[in-house]
Amino acid sequence: MLVDTGVGPPGLWDWTAEDEGGLTDALAETGVRPDDVDVVFLTHLHIDHLGWNADLEGVPLFPRARYLVHRDALAFARTRSELPHIRRCVMPLLERFEQVGGEVTVAPSLTAYPAPGHHPGHMALRIVSRGKQTVLLADTAVHPGMLDRPELGYVSDLDGPASIETRRATIPTLVDRDVLVACGHYPGSGIGRVVTADGRVVWQEAA
Repeated sequence: MLVDTGVGPPGLWDWTAEDEGGLTDALAETGVRPDDVDVVFLTHLHIDHLGWNADLEGVPLFPRARYLVHRDALAFARTRSELPHIRRCVMPLLERFEQVGGEVTVAPSLTAYPAPGHHPGHMALRIVSRGKQTVLLADTAVHPGMLDRPELGYVSDLDGPASIETRRATIPTLVDRDVLVACGHYPGSGIGRVVTADGRVVWQEAA
């Protein structure tokens, strides 16, 4: 199972990215081929989370995979079909998408649940296995500073107040608990824990 497909082939977008286009190489380094992927789960349909849904010609990159996405995310994307990333990475896959809503079991031990505010249909994921828990935040709090100050705004949150409420509800479930947390926007591996230090809530990358 693959959660989000990142930023797609480099040079497609009108930006200067720090790093882009590395997903296929990263999968190859771990011995995973595109046809090994059974499920692609998309936390939402922002440009930096769906880039490798398809190749440069708009052909689905993962030929055997089920593509899962929240129904609200897909409905919103369809209203923006003129955008290049939607045209290449969403529209050719319309018949492939499986739409979900609410809290849903995506795979054994893995539950997706709504985390509203950032983008229509935005979801986070929880893995519970062998008595351990991991939470994939998606874009609930895109900067570690938001863990200490959930009221901070983010320009790409389409519903700022809802995002703040989601952070305020989520952070207490993570702080100083035996929960591994993953966020692709965080420094380093993006995998670590949320802890208190010197009276603040901080991000601590896993060793």
